[in-house]
Amino acid sequence: MRDGVYVLVRANGPIGDAIWADTLPRSMPRMFERMWRDTTVHIAANPQAEFAYFPIMAGDDLDEIAALLAACSRL
Repeated sequence: MRDGVYVLVRANGPIGDAIWADTLPRSMPRMFERMWRDTTVHIAANPQAEFAYFPIMAGDDLDEIAALLAACSRL
């Protein structure tokens, strides 16, 4: 991965299943088109947790990213 800022979205476990099986991928297709559930990263604190990810880039709609994070946090 390149240096930068990334958005991580849980891809496995009960929360990951809730995020990816919910209406979020259909209601926020631009956000979910940037991530692949089968291409994940792990974090050291919980190596069993898998996260889909995408980089934040110049010109990204930060309100759309914030809406994605808020929607994921409600599940």
